[in-house]
Amino acid sequence: MFLIFLFLGVFSCRTFPEYPVVYNYVYDSEAYFKGKDCSFVGKTVYKGKPLRVSIKIAVDSTYCEPSFADFDGLFSFCLDTTKVTDNSYIQFVAEGYEPKRLWLRKFLKSDKVVELKKGSVTREEWMRFHEGIRFCALFNDIVTAPEDEI
Repeated sequence: MFLIFLFLGVFSCRTFPEYPVVYNYVYDSEAYFKGKDCSFVGKTVYKGKPLRVSIKIAVDSTYCEPSFADFDGLFSFCLDTTKVTDNSYIQFVAEGYEPKRLWLRKFLKSDKVVELKKGSVTREEWMRFHEGIRFCALFNDIVTAPEDEI
């Protein structure tokens, strides 16, 4: 038995060949916030009471921002307003409620209080949406590392 552990310990720690780096990304907060307005604050409610929801701000097919309402129903987000088009929208999804989608330009001019109605969004549907919008931030806050850092 001891020999098996010794064998596994020695050979499992062997060095693997150097594989080429396919992608080398680094977080760059300065690049992320450049040109964005971070003053947008809103609230989600159901019958006047705060509601926790997941929010997707879809500017176009290549640019979106995620946001999440807290226990008080408050949410905020940063947005490059120069990229907003007539097709841009903001979507609110919460388990047990109807999803709500609003045109982004109209939402930005409103009081930013969004009332949701009881509905049939399942936990699975909400989780799929919630996890899906996390990828918006993944591609909005990373940049390719400079060649000298690779």
